[in-house]
Amino acid sequence: MYDITNKDYKSLLVHCLRLVKISEENPLLRKEDNYIAALHNLLIVQIELKKYEDAFVTFKKLRGIQTKFTNIADKNFCYHL
Repeated sequence: MYDITNKDYKSLLVHCLRLVKISEENPLLRKEDNYIAALHNLLIVQIELKKYEDAFVTFKKLRGIQTKFTNIADKNFCYHL
């Protein structure tokens, strides 16, 4: 929370990358909604830091997720990413 409120995006990037890495390395522990949120947060930080090539890679990961959401709003969120 400190990193977000103080716009410390470089520090936030480290935390977001770590969270995504942990999720990807431990598929048994990965909850779909948490993984999507982690990727989304990473994408926002990458865009704020103008790391557009990295952001595109993260964007492709988000688009590649085969979601199990049943809520139409959740499906729309994933589709529009």
